[in-house]
Amino acid sequence: MDNDQTRAREAHLTGLRELVGNVYPNKFSRSNVAASDEGEDTISAVVAKFKRHEPETAEGARPAPEQLEAANAELKGLGEVRVSGRLATPPRVMGKAGFVHLSDGQSRLQIYVRRDEARAVHNDTGAVVDEPESGWRLFQLLDHGDFVGVSGFLFVTKTGELSVHVREIQFLSKALVPMPDKIHGIADAEIGRRQRYVDLIASSLKFEREEGELTTREVFERRSRLITQMRSFLDAHGYVEVETPMLTPIASGAAARPFKTHHNALDIDLYARIAPELYLKRLLVGGFERVYEINRNFRNEGISNRHNPEFTMLEFYCAYMDVNGMMDFCEEMLRTAIEKATGKQFLFYTRTKPTDPNNDSAALFDLTTKRLVEDKVDFSSIKRLSMKEAISQNIGA
Repeated sequence: MDNDQTRAREAHLTGLRELVGNVYPNKFSRSNVAASDEGEDTISAVVAKFKRHEPETAEGARPAPEQLEAANAELKGLGEVRVSGRLATPPRVMGKAGFVHLSDGQSRLQIYVRRDEARAVHNDTGAVVDEPESGWRLFQLLDHGDFVGVSGFLFVTKTGELSVHVREIQFLSKALVPMPDKIHGIADAEIGRRQRYVDLIASSLKFEREEGELTTREVFERRSRLITQMRSFLDAHGYVEVETPMLTPIASGAAARPFKTHHNALDIDLYARIAPELYLKRLLVGGFERVYEINRNFRNEGISNRHNPEFTMLEFYCAYMDVNGMMDFCEEMLRTAIEKATGKQFLFYTRTKPTDPNNDSAALFDLTTKRLVEDKVDFSSIKRLSMKEAISQNIGA
């Protein structure tokens, strides 16, 4: 990619090399004034701990001088704060001061840079650059998407926003490619799926978000919490987690087309596993009573937004338990995992099939709310249907 924006960013990178030396340092030590679980001041931790100091005002109104004085008096005793993050917006210059928001992918924190106060840190020596207005010069070479670390003190601005008054600023990494549209995110869903790193950036920077809409990062984190809770539930009920072979001499476990490869050392064909079923059952034959595996399976078949040839699956087996016992166990595991991961016993999912077979668009889009229709799945009371009842309901009999 070669355009005016990328050339300007490359020119800024050259200027930064002259100012701070190494433009891709591998370390920035953060403070821990927020006493966070991470052991250091992430932007999210600082915002969560100290945003309460922002004065309450009517919408569009500025806080009164006495409110600002009280808020800043409380923040003054915290001492130095050191935070780092990505520039979530283009830098703004207002006279002899500059403002920009830093993001850690979850929260944003404004930094305030004064021309005559901020000093740049040289990345090769770790010392402050001995030049007048070095911090201001560094600030002017920053672009939307760059990473920086700053040290200073927390305060509340005249507009009532929690910010860091920067004493020292350290350049950490340059974004040579312009950031995605921060208003609407990625318009092409295909790009988002193929370049997840771009999707993660764009969704975290997106301003316009509908109520309840999750960022891509939040989806990833929710998935991780669900798997963690399912694993904890199984462990607590005496199941042993195992890992079975990914490459097998026979394609088995389910009726699906396998991925095939060749083992050069043994001169044999192997197949990426379709499912771990047979190996898990062998463990029961060997004496284990409760086993499970959460791992990747591979099926050389079609691709859609509901099916991927490579996917994660939980498979577990228990001796001396019939189908009704397994149904009870699955229901309780799902109910517990979802409640602990989300704080609720229900989920919403976007409807993908029309309610009217004769109308492809029926009830997929709500004309009142201008949103895709979502269906609610309540895990607090899961229905039990016979095969006959399920078929009758779906064919409208």
